[in-house]
Amino acid sequence: MMRRQAWIKSLVLVLLTGFLPLYLWAQNFVPATFEDVDRKHFEDGYWNGSDGSGEIRSGTISFKNNYNQEWGSWSGFALSTKIDTWTRGLSNQYSAITGEGIDGSSTYAVGFYSSFDGDSELVLDFPHTLPGLYVTNTTYAYWSMKEGDQYAKKFEQGDWFKLTIEGRNSAGDIAGRQVVYLADFRSGASSPYILDTWKWVDLASMGPVKRLSFSLESTDVGEWGMNTPAYFAMDNVGGPRIKEAEGSSSSCFINSLGF
Repeated sequence: MMRRQAWIKSLVLVLLTGFLPLYLWAQNFVPATFEDVDRKHFEDGYWNGSDGSGEIRSGTISFKNNYNQEWGSWSGFALSTKIDTWTRGLSNQYSAITGEGIDGSSTYAVGFYSSFDGDSELVLDFPHTLPGLYVTNTTYAYWSMKEGDQYAKKFEQGDWFKLTIEGRNSAGDIAGRQVVYLADFRSGASSPYILDTWKWVDLASMGPVKRLSFSLESTDVGEWGMNTPAYFAMDNVGGPRIKEAEGSSSSCFINSLGF
């Protein structure tokens, strides 16, 4: 009897030892570069959720999307391969001002913040400490702030446009926040700018997070809310920093509000 119990324990140990590497492999985190997304999802160079899927996946991360079939509108995240850095207005809402992803990649994400639908959100398959991600302005938002348009003002001294990234752990508790100024004309700013290059945002201080939410604020606010186009572009979520690929024409101030 004792020999049988010992044999069973040995068998269980062997099975556990054998399956543990497979379990750990299954838990391996894969950054979202968006280059792994099947091009069949793209129409006219972008995906905006019109297929009704409600999300798009890259790596081991899901990016949430809200698409309104009646209005043909969306919020949350879209994906893009657009390269138009010149065309002004809403018709060019899917282009990053850089004209490409980080390090010359072809695909990146575009976030649209809607006060009606809530923050743009991404969810990891399992909690992980993210090194960081890259952000920049969209072409639409950039030229709106630089020149002004029929809905929004040209930015001047005292204005700012900022992105807040909030991380939550598996229990739903806030793990930390990062505030990134996509445009900064505050009096205390060393050099006023509108971001036009990919900017690294360090998220490691948040520790393991299960989800990130993104919201936008601006000094240009009207009766119906924010006038500045509520868009930003994002790439290489959870990947390493690529210093040699970062531009030097803009310097973005990041204010860390760790918890």
